[in-house]
Parts: sequence; structure tokens; C-alpha cells
Amino acid sequence: MQRELNKKGFVFTFEAILTILIFILLLYSIPQEKNPSLKELIITQQANDLIRVWSQEYFTEEEMISDAKKIFNNKINLWVNEKELTKCNDTKNTISSEGVILDQQLKENKIKIIVCYD
Repeated sequence: MQRELNKKGFVFTFEAILTILIFILLLYSIPQEKNPSLKELIITQQANDLIRVWSQEYFTEEEMISDAKKIFNNKINLWVNEKELTKCNDTKNTISSEGVILDQQLKENKIKIIVCYD
């Protein structure tokens, strides 16, 4: 027994509907990325601002350590000329910024800031 369709339109078979449903379920099963936050951007900007401030005038290593700890709450690795000044033990998530600043004698000082965050 066949039915004729007098109306114009699409005819979906059971298999086609089942295939579309499976495709939709597959799309929903793909893991979604967490809600993006601006936390990483803010941390990177703070680290870059800190390097920029240090480049404007000469700071001692003790002053650099103090400034970095105030801004990043002791969750920071600070390196000056490949010498580690502070260490952060929590390395779950990290962001790194680097720069080269000149001292009063125009000697290059390589600065590396690694910020640990949750």
C-alpha cells in the first residue's frame, strides 16, 4: 500500500530522522570549553606593566622581589639574568613574561616573571 503525497514538501524517512538525532547527540557530547575568563589577560598585563616600570629607572633585586610579591601575592617565580630570586611551588597554571632592561651602565638585565595562579 503506497501513499501519494499531494502536498509539496520534504519527506523524511525513519532512518533519516534517526541519523539527524544521532548527529545532534554527537554534537552535544563533544566537551565544551570552560567559560573563558580574562584572568590570564589581566595577569599578563600586570607582569608586563611591572617589567615596564622596572625599565624606567633602576631597581635593586630586593625592590623587584618586594614589588612582585605585593602584586602577585607571593605566587611568582622571578628570574634576573638566569638567577632565580623567588620560587613558587604551585605550578598548576602559570603565565610567563620576559623582558630586557638596561641598568645605569647600559648593561642588559634579562627579567623573567612566571606567575602561578588557580
